[in-house]
Amino acid sequence: MLDERQIRLLELLEDKISQCELCSIYKKKCLPYWTPLSKYLIISKNPNDNEINNEELLIDNSLWLIMDNYGFRKEEFAIINVIQCQAEILTHEYISNCESWVRKFIKILEPQKILILGNFEYNDIKKCSKLWSDTFVPIIRSSLLHLEKNIRKFKEL
Repeated sequence: MLDERQIRLLELLEDKISQCELCSIYKKKCLPYWTPLSKYLIISKNPNDNEINNEELLIDNSLWLIMDNYGFRKEEFAIINVIQCQAEILTHEYISNCESWVRKFIKILEPQKILILGNFEYNDIKKCSKLWSDTFVPIIRSSLLHLEKNIRKFKEL
């Protein structure tokens, strides 16, 4: 469970992210999702159309059904994208511009475990891995294809 300091810092961070205009894609932005009960973190690639239109991160209901089967609840998770705005491809510029937001989010949240979700290409992983490389918590990386098997591993960490 997050304490008052963490909640206040996450709210301030959201405000700063919402005002960010570091790159040309800043108009299609989606803020991180979290609740006061968040203790795990999902890191995804970048927002899709539904997330941009709803202005919140949405993870497919099938993920939550699988998570529920393993005893996880949605409110136990925080979610942040590697980049906060919608882009066709992950570029070094976009990742670099959002790097501090992801690092600060991880530092404030202090997650017990991290699930890297999505079909990251090898080069994307190389570009993004420094975002969580200094995090000393268990990390599972999963494509959607192998999600259930990796949720089982995530539970066992």
